[in-house]
Amino acid sequence: MPHDLPAHRGLSATSLLRAFGAALLCWSASAADARAGDGDYDPATRTFKFSVSVRFQATPQQLDRLRTLFTRASALIHDATDGQHRFGTIAVGNASQGGSSADFWILPDGRSTTIGRFGKKGDRCYLTMTDLEAQSASADGAWVIAHEFARLAYGLAPEYAGPGATNGRRCIHAGDPATQSACLMDDYWNRGAAVGGVSEFCVAGNHDHDHDTWQHAVHGGSCWETMVEQYADLVPPAGLPVDAPGAPTPPTWSVLTADHRYFMVLDRSGSMIGERLEMAKLGARVFTTLSREGDKLGLMSFSWDPVINAPLTAMNPATRQSLRQAISTVSSDNGATGMGWALLHARNHVLAAGPAATDMAVLLLSDGQANHGPEPLGFADDYRASGIAIHTLALGGDADVSTMQQLSSKTSGRSFQSQRPFGLVPIFVRLLAEVTDGGLLALREGYLLPGQERRASAFVDATVSSASFLATWDGLDEAQVLSLRTPSGQIIDASSSLAGVRHERDATSVIFSIEGAALQVGEWILVLQNPATAAPHEYALSAIGYSEIIDLAARSDRSQYSWPQPMQITATAIYRGPISGARMEASVRRPNGPPVLVALNDAGLAGDEISNDGIYSGLFDRWNGDGSYTVDVRASSGGSVVPVSGTAINPSTPTAPIDIAFERVQPFGVTMSGAPRILHSHLTIDKASFLVEAGNASRGSLSVAGSFDAAPGDLDREIDDLVLEVGGIDYAIPAGTLTRVGTKDRFQFTDAAQRSRFDVELNVKGSSRARFRLRDVGVDAASLGDLSRVRVALRWGTIDVQQTILPEVRLAGVDARFAASKQLVDGQELAILKLDLRDELDPLSDRIALSARVQGDLRPDEQTLTLRCGPFERVLPPSAWRRNGERWTLRFSEGALLVQGSFDRAKRSFSLRASGFDFAGLAPEATIGFSAPGGFNQYHELRLSAADGRFGY
Repeated sequence: MPHDLPAHRGLSATSLLRAFGAALLCWSASAADARAGDGDYDPATRTFKFSVSVRFQATPQQLDRLRTLFTRASALIHDATDGQHRFGTIAVGNASQGGSSADFWILPDGRSTTIGRFGKKGDRCYLTMTDLEAQSASADGAWVIAHEFARLAYGLAPEYAGPGATNGRRCIHAGDPATQSACLMDDYWNRGAAVGGVSEFCVAGNHDHDHDTWQHAVHGGSCWETMVEQYADLVPPAGLPVDAPGAPTPPTWSVLTADHRYFMVLDRSGSMIGERLEMAKLGARVFTTLSREGDKLGLMSFSWDPVINAPLTAMNPATRQSLRQAISTVSSDNGATGMGWALLHARNHVLAAGPAATDMAVLLLSDGQANHGPEPLGFADDYRASGIAIHTLALGGDADVSTMQQLSSKTSGRSFQSQRPFGLVPIFVRLLAEVTDGGLLALREGYLLPGQERRASAFVDATVSSASFLATWDGLDEAQVLSLRTPSGQIIDASSSLAGVRHERDATSVIFSIEGAALQVGEWILVLQNPATAAPHEYALSAIGYSEIIDLAARSDRSQYSWPQPMQITATAIYRGPISGARMEASVRRPNGPPVLVALNDAGLAGDEISNDGIYSGLFDRWNGDGSYTVDVRASSGGSVVPVSGTAINPSTPTAPIDIAFERVQPFGVTMSGAPRILHSHLTIDKASFLVEAGNASRGSLSVAGSFDAAPGDLDREIDDLVLEVGGIDYAIPAGTLTRVGTKDRFQFTDAAQRSRFDVELNVKGSSRARFRLRDVGVDAASLGDLSRVRVALRWGTIDVQQTILPEVRLAGVDARFAASKQLVDGQELAILKLDLRDELDPLSDRIALSARVQGDLRPDEQTLTLRCGPFERVLPPSAWRRNGERWTLRFSEGALLVQGSFDRAKRSFSLRASGFDFAGLAPEATIGFSAPGGFNQYHELRLSAADGRFGY
């Protein structure tokens, strides 16, 4: 039953803080010595506190060695800053514990490097035992730690060869005293006469401005000039750096308990009554079901007073079910929003569960502003000092987004907002992936009508040890069916009984948890079916994979923006350490309008300082109102990636490409304030219809007609561009291109090449209302997105309006039809002459037609042939063939599947047709392959070109 905490109604904040003072002081003292979170600088002691995650099972001897090296590195930083800075508390997690919040990762091998800035979530130093154990004379891995720490904490760049250097690695003029002139950011400490004696940063007087080092290319000056810009308490040397300023106090080294504590804190005040609280409880149940064995989860709810509904408990099947039941019993009491009291008790409860641990987090959900008890922001510093992250979920337009954003930002947490109650559910999934160091493999949201099905693909790479596949929907409905299609084509559903597969469902969700041999490498397809007799639902499909090797770190340059500041998005893909060669993009979900895609690059553009350093960057400035913006960064690799070369400590270490295919999604949230007024509800859609002949874009069409408010001064046709968004398609009409039609305020824009036409009439019947109509022929349904719910948005001058519609959709033809032809190439044993693929709208109605030329000796009645086409694969047994002289015919059926074919040995011709199946994942840009291993050793890949709908080698 719930644990009632002392009531606070009617008591002053002062008296209550006095009552809890002893507990606060007790927990603060025990936790301050070791914290697990992003780096923190204490100006009072002028020390850096940070955490280290050892990404393998280190022996006690290796941990002692690391302690020695970090202690020496602290002395180097103390010397290099002339006694002003040193390391303070270092919290250590062994065996990959505390990974997402750690400031240092210790890897078994590879190249050391640094990504980002100190104190930013996901930014860290990547150090390898290969580099740390390298020794040259009196120099050792301590110099590597100090060198990389200076990059992270001070923003310094290496002082060896920059982007245009032609004269090798150097910063300091030849002939200067080595110990006071050679720079820690160069590599003289590892080579040459200065080995072991370098412990300084260069100043303006001895930095060589004539040499193109990375530091000079990025900052245009010496190391000390850059450092004093970052830390106001640093005083640069008057001349050359001071040599040997004295021994510093050694840092405090604390190996943390390997424990994972996640405390859910739900608002149950009066405003949460009804659907809001039900969806919050659904999200909490999903979070619980997806949790790992051994994770400690608990629940607190609050209004006037906080109540512990379930204390932190290690998860197993029994405790997981008990927690779900406790979540279901939470109800609103029409009380106030005592967020501050809830944060106070949540912190104490997390710390009371044991010593400082590698992962400690509070998940705070609220739809309002604190109106009872102490100020919530007053607890942020205590949380940060204790190493507890606050992840916030703001629901609705009345939530105190600013306060919740600051709570997360100050404690290294994530912050999200949803305007829709059901939107909380995918946010809980995002947060679970975040706090458990899981990788988000897929996330799709939408609307599911009766009789419809929705699919999502999730690529499971070879490093994933376990994965969870999830479907959720709003409302209590037992009719929905989730099935999985494995990369081999096997179907897993509720009736499956397979080793390594766990299936759980309730009235609002279905989850498959898979591990071991059952977790095949490749593309998995999630299929959610809504029976024709069921109600319409919002839904979310998602997949989470767990890997200690592959990760994705993504963030923005700040958490709160003011108009018109652009957002810089940065991301780093990790395969043990940072890698380059991946594909990166970000999808920004705005308060109004469709998501905006932002390409991220590692080419020195869009805020990216250094090319090919593993840091991908992009800029976003398409704000369309105040509020919360959710950013989903997606990284993928279809094959080869390259480890970032890293520091010059160990030049002989190769950076050979890594052959790995993977996909990951990393979400985060930001807020915008001060944006121009946006009209949210003054767009009316009178009629919308789509004719979809997918696979034949020239025959698809759409028509959208409606009206909107356009008061005098809102727009100027001659200087304001007009943009109309329909689904995923933007129609841009440049200023001054609308042509007047007749004598009234009627205007028209025609794009003959695109076969589209836009008509608009302003000042309809003397009012401030305008009406419009868009017609377009040649629409590809894939560009529109989910046709069950289409968002229409119009931007013109100061007008920015949007509406989500349920259009009339007429389906015709096939969902996709692809064709290819290729002449015989000498030397090939199997040459594809003609190929026709049809991905039909109706399930189990897809088709393949293939003709080929054969050079080798094919005997189909004696050999087993395999047909492969994307995710479709079937074995054609010898018994399915019939021989008549030199000609063989094939007829093979399996359920709805029918395969027919023929082979003429004299003509060397081979043909095959298949129907009655579902491609389940065939899409533009998919790679299609055919193989016939029984007598052939040729494998062909034909890639669809999205431009002309043809395949080619």
